[in-house]
Amino acid sequence: AACEMVYALTGTHPYRNYPKSSGKFYCVAFDSLKIGEVMWPKLAHPGAFKIIPDELTGKWRPVLPDQEYDAAYREKWRDAAPLLPERCIKEIAWGIKNKDVPEIVETTNGNVARFFSSKGSPMSGSAIDGWWFDEEVENRRWLPEMQARVVTRSGCGWWSCTPEHSTEELFLLHQRATSLTGKYNVESFLFTIDDNIYVSKAQKEEFYNSLLS
Repeated sequence: AACEMVYALTGTHPYRNYPKSSGKFYCVAFDSLKIGEVMWPKLAHPGAFKIIPDELTGKWRPVLPDQEYDAAYREKWRDAAPLLPERCIKEIAWGIKNKDVPEIVETTNGNVARFFSSKGSPMSGSAIDGWWFDEEVENRRWLPEMQARVVTRSGCGWWSCTPEHSTEELFLLHQRATSLTGKYNVESFLFTIDDNIYVSKAQKEEFYNSLLS
């Protein structure tokens, strides 16, 4: 989801037609703490994933911990550079700078991302090109409002989330995506923790034991 937002902001998506400039995007997290602790670091801090020099070419590539070479040379692992590097950022207007919470981020090509807490009322009236929800969204008005905001620009939205008992809107979107009628322009991508090679067996068991439902 963070990669999708960076592609959108920089106008470099390999197949989606996001604006090359003057685009508007909204990023919504549960609250400002989640923006500063989760959403913004995934976009703009080093270490979203690990990299390693390839054993054949010597060029840096993502770590694949289930591969014998990568597992044997953990000392070679390094943090990847930020998905949204500083060279692509023109200006940041901070909401709470000492807590690493941006309010508005403008990229060098003129696209803009605004960051919101889902506890507040959704922004209305402005046409946007895309939106990203990360995890729980408290105010249920955010989803229909964002869906309305992208209509005139033929935009889209994406929602990255571990589905929990309180995320009814996410479940309804999933139902639309799997509907046999085919009338909904919604897609659902399911990734299970069992298939995640970056999470150890012990970490997976700890995660399962912590789930409420």
